[in-house]
Amino acid sequence: MQDSRFNKDIDTRTGYRTISVMCQPILNFQGDVIGVAQCINKVTGDHQFTDQDQETAEETRPEIEAPEQPPAKF
Repeated sequence: MQDSRFNKDIDTRTGYRTISVMCQPILNFQGDVIGVAQCINKVTGDHQFTDQDQETAEETRPEIEAPEQPPAKF
């Protein structure tokens, strides 16, 4: 399934070929979105991300969340 929001200009300029993309928000402890984790081009099967891939990404997301406060400056 193609998403109309995908900008293929980057692939055209770089010669890279994007087949599939899965994105997950990166949240701080207040629940604010502070970034996005992106997986590109699944290497197995038909190269499409599955519901299981989505669940795995959601389960591992807390491991990459930013700390509640920035580190103190010394």
